[in-house]
Amino acid sequence: MIGEVERLRKDNEKLIAALAAAKRENQHLKDEIRRLKGLPPRPPIKPSGMEKATDRPAAERSGEAAASPPRRRGPGVSKLSIDRTVTLTASAPAGSRIKGYEEIIVQDVAFKPEVTLYRRERWTTPDGRTVTADLPAGVVGGCGPNLHRLVLTLHFQGQMTCERIVAALTAAGLSPRIRSGGRSVRWCGS
Repeated sequence: MIGEVERLRKDNEKLIAALAAAKRENQHLKDEIRRLKGLPPRPPIKPSGMEKATDRPAAERSGEAAASPPRRRGPGVSKLSIDRTVTLTASAPAGSRIKGYEEIIVQDVAFKPEVTLYRRERWTTPDGRTVTADLPAGVVGGCGPNLHRLVLTLHFQGQMTCERIVAALTAAGLSPRIRSGGRSVRWCGS
């Protein structure tokens, strides 16, 4: 009986080795097919590390080991630059003592119109032509480059209709019809 178990164990080891070789050959063939088809190579898959956590001794898992430093999550607040600091006061009753400050970082976006009047010099040359100063790059039809960028982003990435973009920009304080160079100009095809 013991001899039969030993024989079966050896056969099992041979089958496991043959299976591993077949898996390697299969993966090699798959990689070759991807290469011949011009597809990108298979990304390297690294072990997750979860196995290491299950292999730790029971003493470490129960918390008897030295405490490790807390793990950082996300990009971290340290990469933010503080633009302004506001100190808020509390209405504390008389006789209270201040114990310091509790800080909270708040991110926000300012969305407001910025209107610029460009006064372009105009000259008349001796031969009768008029020469006018050029507008800065990106200013087209009474709209600045940031407004163009915003409208394109809202339309293509945000999939907003032109009517909704006009409504949002009008609500933000922009005028859809402005006077530019003596004529009325409308943005976003409204």
